Amino acid sequence: MKVCFILPAHWSGILGGAEIQVRYIMDALRKEGIYDIYYICRSTSLTDDDGIKIYQINQDQFLTKFMRCVDYAQVMKFLEVIQPDIIYTRVDVPYVGMAARYCQKHDCKLIWHIAHVQDVSQYRVKNKRSFLRYIDRKIFEYGVKRADVIIGQAAYQNQLLQKNYGVPCTAIIPNFHPEAKLIKKENKPIKIVWVASIKASKQPHIFLQLAKAFQEHANVEFTMIGAIQNSEWEGKLQQEVNQIKNLSYLGELPLEKVNEILAASHIFVNTSKAEGFPNTFIQAWLRKVAVVSLLIDPDFVLKNNNLGGASGNLEQLIQDVSFLINQPEERQQIAERSYQFAIKNYSLSNIKLLLPYFSPLPSYQYSEQ
Repeated sequence: MKVCFILPAHWSGILGGAEIQVRYIMDALRKEGIYDIYYICRSTSLTDDDGIKIYQINQDQFLTKFMRCVDYAQVMKFLEVIQPDIIYTRVDVPYVGMAARYCQKHDCKLIWHIAHVQDVSQYRVKNKRSFLRYIDRKIFEYGVKRADVIIGQAAYQNQLLQKNYGVPCTAIIPNFHPEAKLIKKENKPIKIVWVASIKASKQPHIFLQLAKAFQEHANVEFTMIGAIQNSEWEGKLQQEVNQIKNLSYLGELPLEKVNEILAASHIFVNTSKAEGFPNTFIQAWLRKVAVVSLLIDPDFVLKNNNLGGASGNLEQLIQDVSFLINQPEERQQIAERSYQFAIKNYSLSNIKLLLPYFSPLPSYQYSEQ
């Protein structure tokens, strides 16, 4: 059976949460031994991923900088060559609509997996550039309404999907990560980590302000990890970091190295404006790291499970981090609860809930796992 993944990027090109999850799904499909797997994307450094052929979309047109709908002809050409039985897509890109169009003309099943709150939110035109994006969005919405299977990460996504697009999720399946090798953490210094792409929606400047507030604390170290994806931060970020004596910026790192740093850390900080369900939460929890979030608490998992909560503003964020620095026993208790919660709810066993949808059978009724 042929399965084709269509996403903006392969993890060799951009390593974000969606790409990490797809990597684990593809590993699971390989183990099943009954699938021929293909990958279509824009960003990749590979043409073959351990036997999986990667078809890279050519971006030599001017409009490709602003719109993905111009990729239509190439995507359709690749699909005609592959002739998949199942297409899997993720995030809010027009490839979902293109895939739906292909599936309507062929005996092919479409799976769309929600990756971010913006995927299920209403789109608003703010400027000329967002108008070009609006065209992409309408093609994306065409695909959402025609997908055979829609997988959500959290219950709130199903609510927004029904409210804004009139269709429900087929199933809610939490994200999944492999169990981590735990190491003994040193008591000092207290290591505080931020991991995200350097762009406006992730609000890296908030973490810079947080680190600055603690720069006189000799036993506290702050670390930023992530690729710069916004030209505003080119050259500027390192200048900002150099002015804060307890802060270091490590740039983009491989997933394994990020997890290694998390394993030796005590506190993970998220400053994003919006997320789907942050994979970094799970990565931190599985390594007994307490999570402090500025705004993000999907389905109130932090608050309802006594793992913390959303601070809401910078002042409260500073207070919440200060509490965890100064109360090591409470921090360790939160870290232990987080670990047990992640083992129970976000292990790779969740992939078993997803695999049945990779069959040529018809759509399924919604079920909240």
